[in-house]
Amino acid sequence: AGKAPVPFPPQGAEPADQVPPGHWVSYSRRQLCFIAAKTLTGCNTEGYANGFLRFLETKAPYGCTPTNGEFGRAVWELLAACSADPTLAKGAQGPSVVVAKAEEKPEVADVRAKLGQEPLSDAGLRVCQYADGTAPLKGVATIPEAACKQPTEEGPGRDFMTGGLKGQ
Repeated sequence: AGKAPVPFPPQGAEPADQVPPGHWVSYSRRQLCFIAAKTLTGCNTEGYANGFLRFLETKAPYGCTPTNGEFGRAVWELLAACSADPTLAKGAQGPSVVVAKAEEKPEVADVRAKLGQEPLSDAGLRVCQYADGTAPLKGVATIPEAACKQPTEEGPGRDFMTGGLKGQ
C-alpha cells in the first residue's frame, strides 16, 4: 500500500475539475462519503463529467470498468464504513483529507524522503472548523463562518460544496 505514484498530467492538460499545479483542496469524510455515494448511483456533476465518475466509467482493454472490479468494491466498502463511522454522528464532518499537487512533477523517491518532515503550519491551509467538538488544528487558519457552517435540522450548512465564498 502507498507505493503507487499519482498520475501527473502535463501542465495545461488538466480537465476543469482537477487541482492545478501548486494548489490543494481539502475534503471532510462526510463530503467524501457524499461524493462517493452520488457517483456510484450515477449522479454526475452539472456541466461536466467529474474525474471520479470519468475514472469509474473508463473501460479497460478487456471491457471492464473500475466499478466492476476491486476498486468498485472498495468504494462500496467505503460507503459501508461511512454508515458506521462514529465521527460522522449527529452531522459531524469527521476527519479531513488534503489533496495537493506540486508546481512541477517531483521524483517519487524525493517525495517519500520528505514524508513527515514538512509542517502543515507552513502550507497556507485553511480549515472549515465546525462547532462539532473537534479540536482546531494548531497553526492552521480557519475559514470565516460566512463560508463554513455545520448543517442543522433547519437547513443545509455552508462549505465549498455549497458555494460558501467566491473563489472558494
